[in-house]
Amino acid sequence: MRLFSPWRYDIDTAGRRLLERTSWTEPDLAGLPTGELIDSDLSPLTKTPQLNDRIRYQAHVVAAVT
Repeated sequence: MRLFSPWRYDIDTAGRRLLERTSWTEPDLAGLPTGELIDSDLSPLTKTPQLNDRIRYQAHVVAAVT
């Protein structure tokens, strides 16, 4: 799946701070994220103490509320 905005708009300050504490490598900020989002961002976030128990894989999503 391709997102519609480049990475520069998809990485927020708090997320960047957490990711920089892992083995994360910042992507090309002009590039568009595709399926690598799980490998490049979500997996490293599971290694942070703040989010390691909050990210779930293979979960059945019934609804998303904003």
